[in-house]
Amino acid sequence: MKQPPGTPQAVDKVLYPSAANELPAPVAPAAPVASHTPASPAPEPSAKEDAENAAHDKALEAQRKADEAERKKQEALQAKARQENCQRARAAQASLQSGGLVTYVNEKGERGIMTEERRQADLQRAQKIVKDNCK
Repeated sequence: MKQPPGTPQAVDKVLYPSAANELPAPVAPAAPVASHTPASPAPEPSAKEDAENAAHDKALEAQRKADEAERKKQEALQAKARQENCQRARAAQASLQSGGLVTYVNEKGERGIMTEERRQADLQRAQKIVKDNCK
């Protein structure tokens, strides 16, 4: 008899393994047998292997030099950025410490006069930047 689509198959059609079809239990691998022969020395590298090793060493040395040059370049860029930050922070610090009125432009593009609280906050920020970047 044909069943409509989507209904489960009859349980009696499920195949179960019989005892004759079961696989044997896995066996643990045997322990390696120690060799009583003395270890032979490593064979001498051939001229081809020597040339390959030399070429590999040269390539590694070239890569190391390139990495070192890149690192020095990055350090120089960072030093330049720190110096520029230091100069800007010192100028801002001097301006804030001058005691005169300081104007600023807000988010809306409007000009305003800085309050004493904001002056102190900006002065502390500038002092921190000077401390971090002027060494």
